[in-house]
Amino acid sequence: MAKETPKVVKTGWAALYSCNSLAPVGGGPVKFKDNLQLWFRDEVKRMNLNEEEMSQYSSIIVYYVAKIARLDDKDKDYSEERFKKELNSLLAKQDIELEDLLTPEQFDIHKEIYGEFLRSAYRRWGIKND
Repeated sequence: MAKETPKVVKTGWAALYSCNSLAPVGGGPVKFKDNLQLWFRDEVKRMNLNEEEMSQYSSIIVYYVAKIARLDDKDKDYSEERFKKELNSLLAKQDIELEDLLTPEQFDIHKEIYGEFLRSAYRRWGIKND
């Protein structure tokens, strides 16, 4: 039987992207979700995207996070290794689309933001990041 991937991974991804426009969130009771969204929004500001670029960026991110969030559906029954392989495949596809949208400098900032989030998510939920 495959090792079960922690379900909170999905929660982490969903919390990061649960607002479609990467806009500020209200003062709800879920501090982690709010703080994560605010952190992400503030970091994305460093890319200095115009309105159209932000719309396209958000659309790409939301599309892929929806796919990523489905990786731990019960019908998948992925092991941790398979989960990571599928995750990396989706992230690579996302990167291809983002490279077409962003300047090299903006893409570097995106990778920095995503890298920090991935390290934090892996640490928080006990997934080994080789």
